[in-house]
Amino acid sequence: MLMTEYLNSWVDSRKITEFDRFIVLENPIGEEENEVDMEYDGEDGRLWTRQNFLYTLSDLFGKNYVDTMVFVGKFFEYKFGVEVNKVE
Repeated sequence: MLMTEYLNSWVDSRKITEFDRFIVLENPIGEEENEVDMEYDGEDGRLWTRQNFLYTLSDLFGKNYVDTMVFVGKFFEYKFGVEVNKVE
């Protein structure tokens, strides 16, 4: 699926930091105040994602915003072997 391939490539371009129960994906060339693109909290299963990234995915792949959030959550679960309870 194209969206999965795109996300795999996108994740590979990020700096990934895992500590405690967190997984953080950062833009390695981003501005300090804007470098975090995704943050997973393993305590409550919450996946925070930059809103403009979700809108970009929606536009690129012709999915509505909610379907895109669900897809990203499922992708993250598979990619990192965690349980995502909420995408925001």
